[in-house]
Amino acid sequence: MSDTATTPGRDGAFWIALVVLSVALLLAVRSLQPPDALPADAPEDLFSAGRAIETLRYLLGDETPHPVGSSANRAVRDRLIETLSGLGLDAKVQSTVGCNRRRATCANVENVLAEIPGETRDALVLMAHYDSVPHAPGAADDGSGVATLLETARVLMREPTPRNRILLVFTDAEEMGLLGAEGFFAEHPWVADVKAVINVEGGGSGGPSLLLRSSNPGGHLLDAFRDTASSPVAISYAQEVFARMPNDTDFTVPDRIGISSIDFAFAFEFNHYHTPLDTIDNLDSGSVQHHGGYVLPLARRLANSDLSVRQANFSYITIQQSFWITWPVGWTVPLAAIGLIGLLAATIRVRPMSTIRATSGGIGLALIATLIGMLACFGALWVADWIAGTTVNFPASPGPWRVLMGAGALLPVGLIAWWAGRRFGFWALYLGAWWWLGGLGLALAIAAPLAANLLVVPLLFASLSCVVAVFTMDSNNERVQNAVAIAAAAILAYPLMSVTYAMEQTQGLLLAPAIYASLVLVAIPLLPLRPGSRFVGATALAIVIGWVWVAFAPLYSEWRPQHLSLYYVLDHDERKARWAAVTINPVPDRIIDAFGAEPALGQIVPWATSQQFPNFDAAVVPLPAPSVTIERTDNNVILRFRSYTGGDFMQLALPASAGVSNLRVAGRPVEAVERDGFVSARFFALGDEELVISFSMAHDESVEAYIVDGSHTLPDIAAPFAAARGQLAVPQHRGDQLFAISRVQI
Repeated sequence: MSDTATTPGRDGAFWIALVVLSVALLLAVRSLQPPDALPADAPEDLFSAGRAIETLRYLLGDETPHPVGSSANRAVRDRLIETLSGLGLDAKVQSTVGCNRRRATCANVENVLAEIPGETRDALVLMAHYDSVPHAPGAADDGSGVATLLETARVLMREPTPRNRILLVFTDAEEMGLLGAEGFFAEHPWVADVKAVINVEGGGSGGPSLLLRSSNPGGHLLDAFRDTASSPVAISYAQEVFARMPNDTDFTVPDRIGISSIDFAFAFEFNHYHTPLDTIDNLDSGSVQHHGGYVLPLARRLANSDLSVRQANFSYITIQQSFWITWPVGWTVPLAAIGLIGLLAATIRVRPMSTIRATSGGIGLALIATLIGMLACFGALWVADWIAGTTVNFPASPGPWRVLMGAGALLPVGLIAWWAGRRFGFWALYLGAWWWLGGLGLALAIAAPLAANLLVVPLLFASLSCVVAVFTMDSNNERVQNAVAIAAAAILAYPLMSVTYAMEQTQGLLLAPAIYASLVLVAIPLLPLRPGSRFVGATALAIVIGWVWVAFAPLYSEWRPQHLSLYYVLDHDERKARWAAVTINPVPDRIIDAFGAEPALGQIVPWATSQQFPNFDAAVVPLPAPSVTIERTDNNVILRFRSYTGGDFMQLALPASAGVSNLRVAGRPVEAVERDGFVSARFFALGDEELVISFSMAHDESVEAYIVDGSHTLPDIAAPFAAARGQLAVPQHRGDQLFAISRVQI
């Protein structure tokens, strides 16, 4: 089918390509390393992570978890106020009820606020949250953000009065649904003057500070960040990802009401996120320094800029924390089209060396290689999970899973290229691969233009190098062909490897399909290099080695433990109780032994049928039932609730058949959102106060509802079961919880 198909193979070029791709991987990983931290004795006009972490140690004290409403949170609040006063700032507390209307969740919150005066009323907000989840010290999430803002404020207080006011907003109850930010932006008088917001977050325990997203339009913020950031790590792909994910930060609140906002976070070693391992000792000081290298210069720039000027977002990607590739969003489709036009010109030019039929076959082979590569990766990981007995999101030793994904992506490409290279020739396979990748790039440019630079930039390079080769060089020369193929593969590999490594570090193997999809796409440009049988054999052997490695590798370690929370669920009416082990992995034998029985799969609470976890029988602890009074007039209901177990949280679950409307929690309107056939409303940090919930029903018939009086502290009988977790399992997110459930007729 081609007069270039006479060369028996390009095994040497293929191995060279793998070396080049390995270098691209190393550069990609290097581009995601945070800078070195400056010590506490760094010059006073510089941001110092050493000083910031000293401040964080004071704020967190003994590192007791400090969820909203807890005495530990009030202690952190008081130390935060004292630290602000020490900087010469007049700190104020905004005590209010914050509500996330879309989640029907509210809390008593105490936001800590301070102001650096400016020459005008216009204001820039620097925002981070100071609460933690109930079982994590919160050093990274978000003590790192709080410390970053305090160190930033220390430097800014030494400088001349800025044009715009700088408002420091330390929110409460972010972990329960952005409730402090909701309370601030809903009612504080400062909000009328706010023109821009910088939000600073932390997750995991390290990694680079990433530009997660900006509001739209937010090009003026991106421009300011690009001009000022030290060692920037940014790719607009993240903007598209977060637009499609449920993950929220306090950024979400001002962005939703149209205030220009920008969001920074680090999130590597994500296994520590929302766990007891979120400690200062585990926090990477380089990540805090990276935050400061963004926030301080950006705050300086925005505090002295005209914040009424707004610009459209643009596509961007940083290279080695030094260079930016940017263009307006509207250019993305035309740039992808230019890349495809270049491929078309090259396709026409290389005839008769590669016929249209052969090139079409190359496109088909690229598509087949992609699909089989995805299936191979899926199959390799499926076998690994079968060997391990479970899917571990962050295994203690990620090496075997990395081998399996890498080899799984390469083996089908190697096999297809080995077979097809003798039949189709170089240009058919090269052009076929890039027509396929270019088509994906064009589709991405249309559907998610801010993410398309991952493929459009490599497409443009591949197209240009191909055009240069076929119009100005001996395109039948094997060295020219190899150079073109290897260079284009490397240009594609760098951004995709960066994204792949970041996804593995921040999302883990539960997002494995997205990880290995990137690896398969990286492998596709290698099709024209036609590996020999040695490579195919070596890749198949690597998969076998990966499986054997999985069989002997520990799944968990003290650094990367299993996530396992214990829920104690008490039914006041039936006088029954049970334990739920909340984990996505099998319950360890040591915990089953502590319970003395095999678990039965079941739901945690009656109104959450989609949540099934291992359940164990439990002894009934004689807890007092909450006080509940109900006033009903026609179809309008007022429910009054008072906790007798500490009031960490309460929940009302109403059957959707009640036709709930006009739902108000503590006087705040919230949405009646149905899930699993129920409408729920939650309130955190209630304490011993009375909570009033009102709503209307669609009919006058009586319905049975559920009331939860909840606590973040388990009863004393939990001690042996919690101890059985040892160092290889820890609670995560809201952690261990007590649910005391009562039924009420409304």
